[in-house]
Amino acid sequence: MTDLATGVSPVGTLVILGTREFGVVSRVNPDPDLLHRPTVRVTSDPMGVPLAEPLSVDLAKADPATGVRRTIVKTTDPHKYGIRVSDYLLA
Repeated sequence: MTDLATGVSPVGTLVILGTREFGVVSRVNPDPDLLHRPTVRVTSDPMGVPLAEPLSVDLAKADPATGVRRTIVKTTDPHKYGIRVSDYLLA
């Protein structure tokens, strides 16, 4: 049941990444040293435009194209942005 474990940002948390993308935490990293780097479903581009298909990103890994790892900047209230996190967890 590691996928539902509580990390720094629990499953279902809406986060803003350093890239200015929104993401929903979909899996907590099972490595205790990497709890701050969960897997997220990126829901929008840096301009806030919703993606047609969410992108699953493991924040513990660098982007193969850029070599950069995305980082959580902060958590936020999904209602403020009209985002239903359940849409991204059940997909």
